[in-house]
Amino acid sequence: MYILVRIEDLGGSVTADPCGVYEDLEDALHWVGELEALNEDPQNVIFDLIEFEEDEEPLILGDMRERRQKLLDFEGRTLEKLIKKGMVEQLVDEEGRFCYEITSKAKETMKGFPYQVVENFLKDVEKRNRN
Repeated sequence: MYILVRIEDLGGSVTADPCGVYEDLEDALHWVGELEALNEDPQNVIFDLIEFEEDEEPLILGDMRERRQKLLDFEGRTLEKLIKKGMVEQLVDEEGRFCYEITSKAKETMKGFPYQVVENFLKDVEKRNRN
């Protein structure tokens, strides 16, 4: 299956609007040619085809999973380093979930540095762990 899309550069952002759905590649290419022939703004507007398989997972889902896993890996490595250095303490809350606390050693070490940055990082990790 082929989705014909109109892609427009808006000078800072891009839009992609579906224009048609075709089972046959030759039909889809025919319509791309028709649209390109009448395109009044070829510098900013193009027409393209995106191939899809029916009833398959969305193409972007794999990328999203990979980015999330990289973030989780980074968070895990960072937490591990902070815990090993005695900067963060890992605790368990009343619901059995991990939570994290900046140690007094970290606050002393980071005098002059806004340790709230680390606190915000820990809050983000905890929020993701709840989901």
